[in-house]
Amino acid sequence: MLYLFVTVYENGKSLVKSAVVGIEEFRNFEDLLKTALHRKELFFEEMLVKIDFQCNDSSVWHPILSGLDEDLEACSQLKAQHVRFSIDSIINHPDELLDERVSALIS
Repeated sequence: MLYLFVTVYENGKSLVKSAVVGIEEFRNFEDLLKTALHRKELFFEEMLVKIDFQCNDSSVWHPILSGLDEDLEACSQLKAQHVRFSIDSIINHPDELLDERVSALIS
């Protein structure tokens, strides 16, 4: 079992503030977000979801580039303690969405 502090923001508004969430290590970040929000399904078709984590004894945030599909094993391997989800409307950030699409094509 993996225990993490989880914070969730939607359009700058705090939905979850540093809650401790326990989840099996073989799950992914989408499962972690569902657990933190107490939802069975997520509907982010018109949303941009960014994920960052902090390691023990560090104030630096590191991005999760694979997004919601990334395995939580990364948190265990990298000794992550805090995960932050930032959910924003695509309408508010069209340039960021374009940048991510271009980056995906280049990779």
